[in-house]
Amino acid sequence: MFIYYRFYNIGRLRSIGTQRGLVCIGFRGKGKDVFFALLAHKRRHYSNIYYNEKTEIKNLHVLEIGVTPADMVNDTFKVIEKPLDDKVPFYVSDGGIYFPSWLDNELKKSYKSLPVTMALYRHLYNAPLHFNTQVFSRLWLLIREQAESVVKCEYAFSFLGWLFCKIYYYERWQDAEKGLKPVRVPFFGTGKTVAKIENSTRGKIVCIRYLVPKKWLTYDTRIFHKKIFGLPAPRKTKKTKKK
Repeated sequence: MFIYYRFYNIGRLRSIGTQRGLVCIGFRGKGKDVFFALLAHKRRHYSNIYYNEKTEIKNLHVLEIGVTPADMVNDTFKVIEKPLDDKVPFYVSDGGIYFPSWLDNELKKSYKSLPVTMALYRHLYNAPLHFNTQVFSRLWLLIREQAESVVKCEYAFSFLGWLFCKIYYYERWQDAEKGLKPVRVPFFGTGKTVAKIENSTRGKIVCIRYLVPKKWLTYDTRIFHKKIFGLPAPRKTKKTKKK
């Protein structure tokens, strides 16, 4: 079981993260950035926050390429210098803060070309573009509807030097939005036909559990404390008994 959770399933998840851009969802402490840190471990990557020594911090405005859908139709856009390198994945942490759905009108004005970047990201850079957010609906619709897949983080349980995590992988964002779970087809008895019919109406949904060594996790779990207040978050100190 250790080999299965520690090596096999981590290999599966890293393969998923390499093949397609995804949106990772989950409430606080459920393992969103743990999942991103896992994908980014020992691999060069871009991000708006620091994950490890391979992180190259980028301002998210670099995703603006100055090409709108109207420019594409009319062929009126200008050629620009390529801002990012090929085959380097981009991880956007807390996308629901930077691109919130409730600022739809403002985002359409300020980030006119971001939907084009999302659609053409593999053409432009031959790499995936990932976002994470606490709630799927909190992320801008023009990003959500182009998600190639969704990962929902259920929990990240701490045990000694490890984190035991559970996620659901969704091939279709519509299934993730409904919160569907995998339907198991029984070997015997009733319900086999019903389960097969239900599975045929949805995309692939898989539950994956995995073990992550805590030593892999070198990012600041309270990075926005420093971004907003200018100071690192206070560290926990062990209480000493008074004699």
